[in-house]
Amino acid sequence: VQASISIDIWSILNDFLYHEGYFLSGLLHYFLDAKGVKWFAKCKGCSKSNHSDVHPHFQCTECGTVDCLEIQVNLPEIPNRKVINSQVLVLGQCDRCLN
Repeated sequence: VQASISIDIWSILNDFLYHEGYFLSGLLHYFLDAKGVKWFAKCKGCSKSNHSDVHPHFQCTECGTVDCLEIQVNLPEIPNRKVINSQVLVLGQCDRCLN
């Protein structure tokens, strides 16, 4: 009997990114879009022990285009909590759809 092995690329990426809730790779980050689809993007300046590339993402409600916004987001300190991931998704119309 021959066994078939199915490998899900998303599972591999998830394992590559996170293990028990901690950022491992320092190469990629992910975020969820308005429909819950997971998008991956390259990190800037992150390491295996510190994910410092915290920025919002923009999704156009007309054409669906998604991109990173090159602005810094400062997360407030939350008493008695350790934040390991935060996602900000801004929805609206992109420049192409506005014209």
